[in-house]
Amino acid sequence: MLFSEDRLHIFWNSRLKDIPPRPRHPEQFPEQDARRWYDMEYAGWGVRKEAVPESPCDGPHGKRIAFLQPGLHPYHIEYAEGLGRVALKSGMRLLTYTGNMTTEGQDVQVCKALLEKPDLAILVPISSDACTRWVGEFHARGIPVIVGNYIPNEDAYRTILAWCGPDDWGQYRMLSRTFAQMVGFAGGYAILRHIPGSSCYYARTWSVITELHRIAPKMTCLAMAPSFREGVFDPETAQKLVAGWIAAHGAALRGIVAPDDDILVDGIVEALRRAGRQDVIVVGAGSTPKGMKMVKDGLLHAITFQPPQADGALPVKIAADWFSGLDIQPINYLPKYIITRDNVDDFISKKPEFSPVSLDGLTRAVLAQSDSEIDRFFEDAYVNFLSAEMVTPEVFRGFSIEVLSALVHIMKMNDIDEQEFLSDYESLYKNLFNQKTPRNAMEWMKRLSGTVIRALAQGRREESLIDRIIRYVTKNYAEQLSLKVLAAQYDISAPYLGRLFRNAVGKPFATYLNEIRLRKAEELLRFTALKANDIAARIGYSNPNYFYTLFKKYKGYYPSESRSRACADDEPRIPRADPGVSRAASRTGPAVHSSKQK
Repeated sequence: MLFSEDRLHIFWNSRLKDIPPRPRHPEQFPEQDARRWYDMEYAGWGVRKEAVPESPCDGPHGKRIAFLQPGLHPYHIEYAEGLGRVALKSGMRLLTYTGNMTTEGQDVQVCKALLEKPDLAILVPISSDACTRWVGEFHARGIPVIVGNYIPNEDAYRTILAWCGPDDWGQYRMLSRTFAQMVGFAGGYAILRHIPGSSCYYARTWSVITELHRIAPKMTCLAMAPSFREGVFDPETAQKLVAGWIAAHGAALRGIVAPDDDILVDGIVEALRRAGRQDVIVVGAGSTPKGMKMVKDGLLHAITFQPPQADGALPVKIAADWFSGLDIQPINYLPKYIITRDNVDDFISKKPEFSPVSLDGLTRAVLAQSDSEIDRFFEDAYVNFLSAEMVTPEVFRGFSIEVLSALVHIMKMNDIDEQEFLSDYESLYKNLFNQKTPRNAMEWMKRLSGTVIRALAQGRREESLIDRIIRYVTKNYAEQLSLKVLAAQYDISAPYLGRLFRNAVGKPFATYLNEIRLRKAEELLRFTALKANDIAARIGYSNPNYFYTLFKKYKGYYPSESRSRACADDEPRIPRADPGVSRAASRTGPAVHSSKQK
């Protein structure tokens, strides 16, 4: 824990993921060797992105988000609650599609979501392999995707915006070390496996076996089997499996590793109760309220810190950042902790969530030079963090850095030397990280905001920034342009530039740029013999398929139809005879209309 004050606990995820070099032939190692599973454990790291959609940089408000929920496991229900809460706070409209924990069910979800043409999709894939196909269907239609919770295979990582969720392999290795200590580093154990095909099916089995093989060679895996029926966890099957293991192995069975902390644990606990085997150590994954109560009651001995509401909130936070033009990490992990009876009270009743704090209020307050509005912004932000009760330092630090960036950009936008008033960047960030508590950090940022207000009093830029940008875009539309590129060129933040542009022009920058490019495409199609692929490259689209999709979206027809339409428009047309004109009159001159005609 980094620090704690009032009801706000900020957890420190002290180590990033260590990525070892990939062995030349992982498949040649035995199953008990962690190197055998390298490509699964480190999936997504180092993958090169391909044609990932550009952010519109106009903020999350009003965006339509398709959420593909795999099923109604209690974890996924709470995951959806966390996701929905943050979506509501961000002003995004959520379209939820619930599956039945099968690949076929998720096929149906994808089809329904594609019909709605959402602005972004959040996918929790029940199958790592099928995930590539699902992601590909969204990507082909220009719909960005964030994958959450379950891990996709490596091909899917190439085109998604980001993946986020628990480090399943890493946290189950931590759980295995706690498990080994609890059973005395010796004896037999069994593993109830996750649903076959999911990333958890592999991670929550082979991370345990390989880690225990390394640190506790006297421990032996006696049995392992999945416990599900019709695609969902089944406690009755779990109970029968555990009863069979007890009968087959007797006292040699010292512990059981579960893939959850809820449904299947019910079956495990019941089997142990009937057999009078309260000596068996049971560990699992989750930190749902039910799971933590079972830890407190001694029915579960250790679980991973995997709060479902925080897990669900994370992809929406990433989506909000992406819509605002902020940089997002391709892989985002929840913090890793192990909850036992010794520390469970620190976690019970706390619901960690990552609620995005909009900086619009701060920007308005500074530009209006209102000290009272600045006070209100930081007080509201602090209360927002308090409502979460537990957040990672990355979230709080990210908020603080965004505040500093916003203040610096406001000064640059107004041609003010920020170093004269705020010092250099290095000193700013050192001062930020030297603040000992969240309250101190808020007060320090509030004082900085007041400094910026005083600097603004010296005057504002006279020339219209938007006019300069419009002239630049009109001339250089074929370049790789985006709000990020222009923001860097004009030294302001991309989200703020996006809002300025939309307010001045009446439409998002991406829409404006596409309209300019597609008007030029129409000209080239009508007046040149260039192929559509060549035209796409000439006007700034490196992906012809994306060009075709946009052209159809904006024009209502494909580029291939444009020339035929132009030819039809240019053909000479023979006037049709007026029904009220006689044939003789049509040959000799204007008709003489009757008095009844008007």
